[in-house]
Formats: sequence, structure tokens, C-alpha cells
Amino acid sequence: MDIEFYPVILIYNSDIESSVSYNNLSKIGKMCITILDNSDDENVKKNNLERSQLLDIKYIPMNGNVGLSKAYNRFLD
Repeated sequence: MDIEFYPVILIYNSDIESSVSYNNLSKIGKMCITILDNSDDENVKKNNLERSQLLDIKYIPMNGNVGLSKAYNRFLD
């Protein structure tokens, strides 16, 4: 039986690929990684959107630092 795994990573004003969690999970293999971006730096958000498309991962911009619980609740919606 295969177990489906959907990791969710919350980042704030940092690049996706500087995330230790992302780097470790990406080594495991094909899975549906979602990035919740709490960044308020427009350059970081733009870069993360572009990188997410190249890395084939789901990217959800939170439009600022909305906090952990709101970010995770948005993912669950």
C-alpha cells in the first residue's frame, strides 16, 4: 500500500530553496509539496513564485505575515 504524503512548508522572507525542510523533502522523491509564503518582501515573493513553477511545486502567497494558523487554515480550505 502506497501512502500519499502532502507536505506543507511555511516560509517568511526567504527563498524556497534555502528552506531546510524543502531541501530534505525534495530528496525523497516525487510528492506534492506546497509552499505557504508569508513573505512581505515583493522581490522574495516574485522569486518564490517563479521558482515554484520551475520546481513544479504548489505555491500559495499569503500576502504578508498572516501567522501560522491562518496560513495552515488557508491550505486546508
